[in-house]
Amino acid sequence: MRLLKISLILCLIKIYHFETCDYGYNGPDCDECGIQSVWSNPRIIGGSVAKPHSWPSLSLIFFNYKVRVNKPSMILEFQAICGGSLIDFSTVLTAAHCFQKFVYSNQTDKFYEVTPNEFYPSLESMYTVYLGVHVITNIIDKVNLINYNPINVRKIYIHEGYDDFTQENDIALIKFFKKVNKSKNIQLSCLPRKKQDEATGLDLRAVAVGWGVQKFGDTRPSDQLNNVALNIYYSNECDRIYPELIKNWSKQMCAGDVKNIKDTCQGDSGGPLFVLKLINFKMKYVQVGITSYGDGCGKAGHPAIYTRVSAYLDWIDNKLVNY
Repeated sequence: MRLLKISLILCLIKIYHFETCDYGYNGPDCDECGIQSVWSNPRIIGGSVAKPHSWPSLSLIFFNYKVRVNKPSMILEFQAICGGSLIDFSTVLTAAHCFQKFVYSNQTDKFYEVTPNEFYPSLESMYTVYLGVHVITNIIDKVNLINYNPINVRKIYIHEGYDDFTQENDIALIKFFKKVNKSKNIQLSCLPRKKQDEATGLDLRAVAVGWGVQKFGDTRPSDQLNNVALNIYYSNECDRIYPELIKNWSKQMCAGDVKNIKDTCQGDSGGPLFVLKLINFKMKYVQVGITSYGDGCGKAGHPAIYTRVSAYLDWIDNKLVNY
């Protein structure tokens, strides 16, 4: 009984700390977020190579999958990347669509369902996370991976309401087996407050970050991290993006550059969209969006759709505290 009471008290303390963190602090231990030892240079598609380690909360999510087909000697291998952001020292925030249900092989001209098999006992075992990286050439080529401190995934939480057709509720969390140590290259992303940080407006400036391809149709991600300055628009600017898809602007947002060729692209999915804010007398980037989908990449007059982070703070809190 005594142990039960102590456990209950510790649990309540943990919940209390998380729910009462001052703005600019994240996680159950209220660690300061948004710390940058190198200031960014946002200018991806139409953007520029980021200053190394200027986005220390950024996470690379690497998907690797093998399947045996037709005959025992034929093994197909697939890989893909997504971005994410570290929101506490054992959790990455990303997009639900990053977790693939099917893969396509040019070699056989067939789709294959992504399921656990002889090579991968679970969904989680197909994914690896890398933190504090800038150049990812060796990771993509799978050379000396141990030098990049690969992190195994304990659990993936895909939003229960995720719709893979409309991309509504395109949000997910990745949990590690243990906490990682913070450093100048590994820091937490700041999340918004609930209603105080609704990122909607005319030409509100934002920054998207990722290793995605540099033009539509490319198959290899960028070797170096890129960043690009975008605008957050009112929803009507994005109504023409796949008009057959119903949008929910309380949970999604519209960002891009309708005048110039600036955008996110394949491989940037799941990565953060930041706005710069004054927090506790410090200028910090706050993550207001998650890269979700768009109509091609960098098409003039075609901004992209992002998941609105402020709509999911209760969902995130619940997963961080209770799982």
